[in-house]
Amino acid sequence: MTETIERDVMEYDVLVVGGGPAGLACAISLKQRKPDLTVCVLEKASAIGAQALSGAVLEPGPLDALLPGWRDTPPGICIPAKRDEFSLLTRTGRIRLPTPPQQHNEGNFIISLGLLTPMLAQAKSCSHSEDQAMSCASGTVYDAKTGSCVLTTG
Repeated sequence: MTETIERDVMEYDVLVVGGGPAGLACAISLKQRKPDLTVCVLEKASAIGAQALSGAVLEPGPLDALLPGWRDTPPGICIPAKRDEFSLLTRTGRIRLPTPPQQHNEGNFIISLGLLTPMLAQAKSCSHSEDQAMSCASGTVYDAKTGSCVLTTG
C-alpha cells in the first residue's frame, strides 16, 4: 500500500539560498527595491547566520548604501582599521613587504561576521521577508514551462 505524504506548501517569488552576509544583503536589497516581493532565505544551519564565525575587513560603502543607519548601531566588534602590514612569514620570523595598493584599508572596519550577520537578519526581518532555517533539502523539481522550482525538505 502506497502512503501519500502530506506536505505544507509555501510559495515565494524569490528564494535566496544561504543566510550569510551575501544572502541577507540580497534579501534586504530585493525588499527595498520591490516591497511586494515575497522573499524566503534558506539556511542550512540551525539559525540564520549561525555559521558566520570569522572576522573580516569591511569596506563600509556597500553597507552604507544598503542600510544607511548602520553606523548608529554598529555590530559589537567594529573597529576602524588604523594601519596595514604586509609580511612574508618564514620558519624563523617575517620579512616586511610593501603593502599592495588594493590592500590598503584606510576607512575600512575590522568586524566580526558573527555579529554582522544577526544585524543584517534583524534588518531583513524589518523588511517582512521570511526565514526558513533547515538542515537539508531532500530534493528539487524544476518546471521549465512555468519557471518555478519546488524544494522539498525533511
